[in-house]
Amino acid sequence: MIIREAKEEDYPKFIEIRKNDGFEHAHELTHGWIHMMQQRGDKFFAAEDSEVKGFAIVKLDEKAKLHMIAVQEEFQGQGIGKLLVEKCEQEARDKGKKEMWLYVHETNQALGFYKKLGYNVKKAEPNFYGKGKNALMMSRIL
Repeated sequence: MIIREAKEEDYPKFIEIRKNDGFEHAHELTHGWIHMMQQRGDKFFAAEDSEVKGFAIVKLDEKAKLHMIAVQEEFQGQGIGKLLVEKCEQEARDKGKKEMWLYVHETNQALGFYKKLGYNVKKAEPNFYGKGKNALMMSRIL
């Protein structure tokens, strides 16, 4: 498995992965949206062996923020998500960031994944994802 910077031809696979995992805003993932995020300096990474199996987006401005991570369901539990997070963390360290932040839905099964990687809940954010859809803000010292 290699983790590499994403290429434009990866974008349709990113969109497919998010649509398949039930991401309610998957329709917003378009080439234009991806280009806009890259223009503001966000970094996109792809996990690939014979095909793209997951991706991550890290936002590096005043804070380092793991903006999005997704792995195809049939490849979850194989360490791909961990490799993607590690790549994002390394990118943040390379830019002089000392801490990585993320938001996760309070009922998201990935909560345990993040905790296992050393992320700690800093606070709850009520209605972050819409009415009654609460988030937990988490961070980890890099």
